[in-house]
Amino acid sequence: MEQQIRTNDHLSGLSAQLGLTTMSQLSGWIGMEARISGPARFDGTPITLSPNPPALADSAQLIVRDSTGNEVQRLPVAITASEIAWPGTDSTGTPLPDGVYSFYLESHSAGSSLGLQEMEHYAIVREAQGNGAGGVRLVFDGGLSTDATVATALRKPPQL
Repeated sequence: MEQQIRTNDHLSGLSAQLGLTTMSQLSGWIGMEARISGPARFDGTPITLSPNPPALADSAQLIVRDSTGNEVQRLPVAITASEIAWPGTDSTGTPLPDGVYSFYLESHSAGSSLGLQEMEHYAIVREAQGNGAGGVRLVFDGGLSTDATVATALRKPPQL
């Protein structure tokens, strides 16, 4: 029994060390842009989106929803995996209110829906936090956060 307790203590110590290693590795992410899915904070600055339309798609639309889930915009987009910039303006060019928005790609082939998928976007990493379960959460401007494992790319922000 005593040996089992020592083994469990040793495993807990290793787990804590691995968490610190992950945390120290992620410290290099601070100030970088991570590509993630999920809501994005809009502050008047265009948001870079990364569409990934299905191979069979022949048309697609960007659907923008506000923090309450209401659709605020629907725009045709090219069938491409190239990044697009969402300017955050309505059809008259008037800026939409600052806030949290979600982005979806609705794809079609020969008039039939291929479904709706959440689009990834870039956000600047401001903090990395341990979540108590051995994982790490990334915190972005405005307090939005996500599990670090959902980041699919990392890059230096463009120079202003």
